[in-house]
Amino acid sequence: MALHRSHALAALTLLVLAAVALPAVTPATAAPPPESVAGLCTDDALDGGVEEYCEVVVRIQADGSANWTVRVDLDEPTARALAADADARHDRVRDELTRRTVVDEVANLETGVENRTLVATFTSADFAHRGVGGVFVADGLSPSTPNAQVHVHALRLAVHGPAGTQPTLVPDSAVGNERSIVWTGDADLGSQTTMAFAGGGLVGSLLTVVAVGVDTVAGVLPSVLPVVALPTLLFAGVLAGLLAVGDRLGPAETDDELAASIGLVGGVVAPILLAAGVGLFLLGTSTDGQPLDPAIFVGLALVSLVPQTLVAAGIGAVFALWGDRISLDSYAWWVFPAAAACWLVIVGAPGPNRILGTWTTTVLLFLLLGAAHERGTLGALPVALVALVAPTLAALPFLSPWGGPSYTLVFWTVGTLVPGVVLYALGRRESARSSLSESADTEETTAEAA
Repeated sequence: MALHRSHALAALTLLVLAAVALPAVTPATAAPPPESVAGLCTDDALDGGVEEYCEVVVRIQADGSANWTVRVDLDEPTARALAADADARHDRVRDELTRRTVVDEVANLETGVENRTLVATFTSADFAHRGVGGVFVADGLSPSTPNAQVHVHALRLAVHGPAGTQPTLVPDSAVGNERSIVWTGDADLGSQTTMAFAGGGLVGSLLTVVAVGVDTVAGVLPSVLPVVALPTLLFAGVLAGLLAVGDRLGPAETDDELAASIGLVGGVVAPILLAAGVGLFLLGTSTDGQPLDPAIFVGLALVSLVPQTLVAAGIGAVFALWGDRISLDSYAWWVFPAAAACWLVIVGAPGPNRILGTWTTTVLLFLLLGAAHERGTLGALPVALVALVAPTLAALPFLSPWGGPSYTLVFWTVGTLVPGVVLYALGRRESARSSLSESADTEETTAEAA
């Protein structure tokens, strides 16, 4: 037992070293230029003639269009020049409204100068649409260039829903009230802003979840299917095989040999993957010729295998050191499907959690799968279904404009399934720990009696 404990401690040391080194070698990618909600509110608008105050009010109509009102305080020379020439004012305002902003087209534009305040009203089409259950889903504040960051640049931005609705999906950076969603203080919207307006109460909230979910799936399905087809088939084949013949990987020992081996092997393999990936990436970037050398993406694919290898090794080391205290055999069978469902909720949430969480922690599902399968197929099926969704969640980086070729997702898939099968065996063994210990004690007693 002392030998296995030393193996586990050595693996933990390697894990810490690799985890510290990984952020330092992660390559950076260039992002598209940031965009503004209203171009009239930026510091360089109208040749720098905009002063501090700017207010934007957007009112969504029943047909999904939006009526905009923008109020901007100007300095004295700019206010005089714009007030004196209505045609020039109209053209300059139109140019500013569509220059690096979320507004693609401006219709029915009207402008005027009141004292030193420029007032512009216009209409933009397709700001929102009516989704499932009559919910208005609005993404009109999303950037015109995919994945660009959006800044409000106004001291106040208010988006009002159609008559008879109230906000039912409010972005984290905003505050909702009975009729509108409001941003204050030059807020950042990120690269994707979705709002929803519906009838009030629990029904409106539930319909909003369904409507936004349907829109999200419909939006990414055409582009995600070609990317995830092969990885999903590989996952399906391995999961079906484990459910069919997983008993062959069932428990056969009572000591911590398997857990310690996982920790030690994973701790050794992770730095090797990291070094090989970084080496290939540097080789690809230093090679003259095509700017997108395949070595770059193969290197990135190998680096992407490091986090989940560290997670698998950490699990092995933890069970080798403290398996008796964790005691998976003491939990009811439904705990493992519930844990898989919680994993799906956490990593399936919008934002970076989906990328980092999926690519790093999917191997955890196989530990849960093994533990649940040891209790019976009924508990293992929902865990397997959650695991089958993992390739789709992991495909998000390949849908961005600078995403790598989809074969790198296959690298991740293979690199997940290999330690996943091993963790499945560990999960079965740890879930059967009590029965194994009892069998071992019985055999030892029989031997002593003989």
